[in-house]
Amino acid sequence: MDEPTPALAEDNQDASSAIIDYLSTAFSPPDRLAGELLFLSLLSSPSVRPTSLPPLGTLSLNLLRKDSSITGNLQRIISSISPRVVYQPLSLPLLHSASFSPSSTDASLESGLLQLAPGTVLLVGEDEMGQGGQLQEKAVKNLRALIECAKDQTVRYEYPYMDGLKMECSIRVIVLSEGKSLIPVSGL
Repeated sequence: MDEPTPALAEDNQDASSAIIDYLSTAFSPPDRLAGELLFLSLLSSPSVRPTSLPPLGTLSLNLLRKDSSITGNLQRIISSISPRVVYQPLSLPLLHSASFSPSSTDASLESGLLQLAPGTVLLVGEDEMGQGGQLQEKAVKNLRALIECAKDQTVRYEYPYMDGLKMECSIRVIVLSEGKSLIPVSGL
């Protein structure tokens, strides 16, 4: 394989630097380190899936924020360079009412909130849970599904005659919170 020419390598470095500078503007004040980690997260994808281990090649982030004003700006900037971005506010009513995993009854198949196209960036607004409350069985099940999605890159499908069917996914999870996330991701 031919080595890249120095001019081509320099052009790639300049392009990467420009993208990182652009992503840095999602934060107030602009933060180059956060922009670089965001860039790496947007490039990540599960490339190897060793048996009984989390997949290699993924980078889920927990972006710490002091207030929720960053959410709209971050979503706008990521949407401008990524074709699939979903913002999911993680509220207690949503955790108790919606289904994060696809499920089937004898008559129909219902989609889940985590049934997303490969390469989708999932922005999770964890602060939407508020000051807390009691998590009932469905909410705990939904949180487990989100954790499996971020950590193992799998989505569990619930069928009446099959237990534990997990399908591989490729979702880039970015959690926005004011503190340490419930979801196992890297911190910033």
